[in-house]
Amino acid sequence: MSANMAGFVVVDVWKVKPGKEESIKEVLAAAHRKFSERPEILSVDYCLAGGDPSRYLVVFRYTSEEAREAFVQTEELKATMQTLQDYWDLDDVFVKGPAADLPRFD
Repeated sequence: MSANMAGFVVVDVWKVKPGKEESIKEVLAAAHRKFSERPEILSVDYCLAGGDPSRYLVVFRYTSEEAREAFVQTEELKATMQTLQDYWDLDDVFVKGPAADLPRFD
């Protein structure tokens, strides 16, 4: 699938637990490497939300909604989420849907 094809996008904001701001970076780097190898994931990005070290914007782009739903059921994701629960909590879900529904500015 080319970068111009729609895919399925999930955008969340996660709140880092107090005192975990530095240690979460290594955990996210390991998760990024693991997730980037998955064929159903077109891209995954983590960045500070508004420069706040306690909040991360997380953007996953999947090949399809079905691919995302299948990935959510994998033991790999469940194990990663189990590890991450020690570091952060979901703050908000901003987008969950087909990328084709999002505005384009090409």
